[in-house]
This record gives sequence, structure tokens and C-alpha cells, in this order.
Amino acid sequence: MTWLWLGVPLLFIALGAHLLRRALRARHWTRTRGVVVREVFWVNGNYPEVEFTTADGAVHTFRDKVGQTRFGGRTVSNSIAIGMTPGSAVTVAYDPAHPDEAVIVRPTLWLLPVALLGLGVVFLALLLLNLVLAEILGA
Repeated sequence: MTWLWLGVPLLFIALGAHLLRRALRARHWTRTRGVVVREVFWVNGNYPEVEFTTADGAVHTFRDKVGQTRFGGRTVSNSIAIGMTPGSAVTVAYDPAHPDEAVIVRPTLWLLPVALLGLGVVFLALLLLNLVLAEILGA
């Protein structure tokens, strides 16, 4: 049964690695100015929808992952999202080969991936330590 718990830290590590890979790629993407055109209300919160123009003049829109989240009927604002109201100017990084893949440039782009990786590694180490100690003490 304990081996089933390996899935939790491995999920954290996999998600953190995926987000970190995207953050690393975004460092080399083209940057431009964008404008928050509206807030999109979703099941667990609202997120800024951003419009930007690529170098070739094409206009693209994307929904950023930063926003406000609702917990128990209360809205909790992400500190970076404060001020991202319709009409706000933001810096956008986009993949020139796939302009629909874009993010709002912010210092916390690294925070979530590193936190998830760190938690995953710590949980995995604790779980493995628990399994080893159980084997040693149980034998």
C-alpha cells in the first residue's frame, strides 16, 4: 500500500518539470507588449485574457494562468495579478513558431515549478526513508 503513495511525489515532480521546461523555453521566446482585454471567469477563478501582436502583424489572444482564485466563496488575489485589469499593459513572451503559446512575463514564472519540484523531491525522500526504515526495523 505504501508503494501507491509514490505516485503523489512523482506527480509533483512531473508537473514541476513540465512547468520548468516551459519557463526555460519562455526565456528565449520573442517579447512584445500586450494588453489585458478582459477577465475570463472560470470554475475556480478569473484569469486575464491578453491580446498581443506578433512581429509579422498577426493579432493573438491567450488566457494566462495567473489570476484570482476562489476558496470557500472568498476570492484570493494572486499578488502578481493585482492590477491586471482590462486595459492593463503587460509584457508577453511568445513562441514565434507557435504564437498561441504565450505567457505574461513575470518574476514568479519560476516559483511554482521550483516549489513543485522541491516538494516532490522532499516527499519522495521522506517516503523512501520511511520504506527503508520500516524494512530495517521490521526485519
